[in-house]
Amino acid sequence: MASLQDHVDDDQATTASSDWIKRILKKDYDIELTMPEDRLFPTPSRALYVRWIASLLNSTDPSWYENFDAESSAQPCPQREEIAGLDIGTGASAIYPLLALRLHPQWFMYATEIDATSLCYAHDNLVANQLEDRCKVLQRTPTQSFVPDADELGQRDLDFVMTNPPFFASVHEWQASLSGTGKERPPDSVCTGAQTEMVYEGEGEGGGGDYDFALRLYRESAQAENVRAQWYSVMFGKKASAHRFVAHLQMAQCFNFATFLLGAANRTRRWVVAWSWLEFRPESSISRTESAPPSLNPWPTDYSIPNQSTQSTRCVQGEVMRILSELPPPFEMKWNQTLGSGVCRTTEILWNRSYRRRAKLIAEGKVPPRSQQEISEAKKKPVGLGVEIAVEEERVLVRWRQGSQRVWFESFCGYVHEQLRPLMASGASSSERSTEANAARTGMTSEGETATSSSQHDHGSTIKAKSTTRSEDESIGQADDSTRKRRKIV
Repeated sequence: MASLQDHVDDDQATTASSDWIKRILKKDYDIELTMPEDRLFPTPSRALYVRWIASLLNSTDPSWYENFDAESSAQPCPQREEIAGLDIGTGASAIYPLLALRLHPQWFMYATEIDATSLCYAHDNLVANQLEDRCKVLQRTPTQSFVPDADELGQRDLDFVMTNPPFFASVHEWQASLSGTGKERPPDSVCTGAQTEMVYEGEGEGGGGDYDFALRLYRESAQAENVRAQWYSVMFGKKASAHRFVAHLQMAQCFNFATFLLGAANRTRRWVVAWSWLEFRPESSISRTESAPPSLNPWPTDYSIPNQSTQSTRCVQGEVMRILSELPPPFEMKWNQTLGSGVCRTTEILWNRSYRRRAKLIAEGKVPPRSQQEISEAKKKPVGLGVEIAVEEERVLVRWRQGSQRVWFESFCGYVHEQLRPLMASGASSSERSTEANAARTGMTSEGETATSSSQHDHGSTIKAKSTTRSEDESIGQADDSTRKRRKIV
């Protein structure tokens, strides 16, 4: 089977005929497609959106800690199988459900559509591909919510929501785009879409178009009680709309988001923005787009500690295990020595100055240690920070897996970095390493209490300690329902 990327450039550079599209879909995905002449034909590149969603879900598995295998001898490739997704405005082709179900045999899809003609064709296309049992198509009206309620879906939880909304805010804007008004060159392709597929006038507040559509979905997601999804996503046809929407997420203090760019330079591009109200963080290679400006990307979730010494990975791994094992409950850790990686999580900060001072007083017998009841109560709190650590040949990589507060992640990375500095620093002698390591073990080093900014991140990003917002300083030890109630709806 040819890769999708083999067709992307041709798809976006030429006027794609319906026959050409049908042949590619049949050859690469075994999809039979029947379309009316006055509705939008899908492009095979839409599979990139589906594949990115799959990567996003695999990267944010809520069972990431429980599923970690400390005995495995092979690098795990996590794949979430039983996934339920929703495509808002599926169109006559139902292309996203078709691609999602062909690529992932264990997935189930829901699809909504307001246009009666498109709805009939969407159902027929699912039947023609023998996928009607794995996709439920629902007719909606413009005044109904984008996400159907639990009674209509038959379940309360979705793994993701995706949508390719109308890009234009008015018929006038749409017609101007078709004629090439205001553009340096005429359009590359012929648009066969109906008005319902091309124009979303919205409520006026957001100006209509894809931004207003995304804004409405965001507000539904923030207020959702009946049906909730882990990830909501929108494909934008305008770069300005994507930038504007990311700025809105940040202003509304929704910091767990991801971006994806579909399209090559100097060709038709699409920008996908996804956001989540849960605290499971995707890895930077999935959530950040290298070619996008910093304003469009979320915080990095990878922190790299370079090994500038000649120490072996076995030696570094032993030191990392020692550092982590010395953190008291409710800190939890699983470690795989064969792979040189592990996972950790905690409900409390156990590495800052106050905790280390208390540990010293306990060791001196000046204060009593925590009782088992106190430890048990601490473990019942929500996870405040979850990380994955991998010891590689030239670095130690710390990846943020769970938690809402960046300051916890930065603080932990700074602590581990400072503890490893005596061993991994460039040019340090054996005696210097021994002296500094002993000082670090007894808590005598003055650094490491807060995050450092000296370590480079993947993709050239750098974590910097910054003053946090009021939202970031709120206690992490609150239930998830309480967290949802604190959302700022803008």
